[in-house]
Amino acid sequence: VANYRAAAEVARAADKANAGRVAAEQNAINERISDDYEKRLAAARAAGANLNAGGLRVEARTAAADPGHGGGAPVPGLAVATGRAHQAAGEDRLPDALIATEQAIQLDELIKWVKAQAEVDPNESGN
Repeated sequence: VANYRAAAEVARAADKANAGRVAAEQNAINERISDDYEKRLAAARAAGANLNAGGLRVEARTAAADPGHGGGAPVPGLAVATGRAHQAAGEDRLPDALIATEQAIQLDELIKWVKAQAEVDPNESGN
């Protein structure tokens, strides 16, 4: 009976140590994937901001080079809003592209997380 109790205690201690190892590995994966995700999002947002600023600079140069651009009388037969529809569509493209990029990054990091978590063997003794 004493040997059985001692063996059971050793097994419980090994299980507890193994559970701690698994939890530590999973937490490390969570932190690494979360950090990578945040860095990639920040980079994508910075790139989007740079593109947006670049687009604004190009628009400003175009307006300066063509004083009649956007400020002149409307073309006969075209609605005044027609010139703005192109600008509005262009303005919408960047946020849509950024949203799509953010979602792609999120899915990519989720795939990495699932694969990394699946590699953690809960039955491994760690020795």
